[in-house]
Amino acid sequence: MLRQWGLNTWPLLWLLILSMILSGCQTTSGWVNSDPANASNSSVDPRLLQDQPEFFSESGAQACMIGAGLGMLACLMVRPEDRAACMAVAGVAGCGIGASANYVLDKRRSEYANREQRMQVYIADVQADSELLGRRMSTYKAVLADDSKELARIKKEIQAKTGDQKQRQAQLAQVMNNKSLMEQELADLNKKIDLYREIPQEEGTGDAQGRAFVSALQELESERDDLQRLLEKTYSDLPSIVASAGRT
Repeated sequence: MLRQWGLNTWPLLWLLILSMILSGCQTTSGWVNSDPANASNSSVDPRLLQDQPEFFSESGAQACMIGAGLGMLACLMVRPEDRAACMAVAGVAGCGIGASANYVLDKRRSEYANREQRMQVYIADVQADSELLGRRMSTYKAVLADDSKELARIKKEIQAKTGDQKQRQAQLAQVMNNKSLMEQELADLNKKIDLYREIPQEEGTGDAQGRAFVSALQELESERDDLQRLLEKTYSDLPSIVASAGRT
């Protein structure tokens, strides 16, 4: 169908591609990638909506645009009749490529030509994220403790065949929303850690600064692992409780 459009459709096509690029770039703009209020009609624990951490900076969105542009430029090499379709796909794919690990390295290299300076900044970046996660963990633990109690109470209600079913469904929906939001934040944290893992490969770890960076990253990964275990432990019975609640 694109082959039948003609040249006068290019402005519309570029608007479409731009909207797709911007949509893709928005997914790199923080730990939380979606508004829980839009995910369902149920609420989320308000504590989780306070001081939400943001790991990806503006440079990620800039790299997204650059990557998308480069992807579309590559389409100039294909046949004219296939060029429009190629660009539509390359715009989105290039955004993902541009916002990957290289943007962290490229940004710091553009700011600091000296490796020693870059390593100091890398270490500070990881330590700052570790402190950010540490502060966020106090919120996670409080919410997880309350969700654990709520699930235990709901489980007892189901076994005793007591309580109001509609109220129970609403309570379970909030617990599931809490779980979903925290898992999304964990997923975005994992993306940031994956970016950091590229740095030793590019900059080396043979000196004191390299070893200090690896040590700082390992501490961040350890805190991340603690969060993963807490999530798994708290919500291990959630599927069976939801299934039982649906039968009552």
